[in-house]
Amino acid sequence: MGADMVASPCPPTPAERETMTDRDLEGLAIAVVRGLAMDGPHAARSGHQGAAMALAPLAHVLWTRVMRYDASDPSWPDRDRFVLSAG
Repeated sequence: MGADMVASPCPPTPAERETMTDRDLEGLAIAVVRGLAMDGPHAARSGHQGAAMALAPLAHVLWTRVMRYDASDPSWPDRDRFVLSAG
């Protein structure tokens, strides 16, 4: 599977998902974040997606290995918060 799967425009089939390694899954997650980073400025017909696309691996590491949060309990008082500011 490897890197060619991440570059594929189609989502993996159920059979492909069963054989995905952790590295494949991380690559797919980063590719999805990059795709979402392209969609926002395109839909708004304004903006620059370069930085967001470049920072997709950083965001993946923050949310999967560093930050503490519970998606099933978004009001959890001990959750970490992420604030991105341009100034």
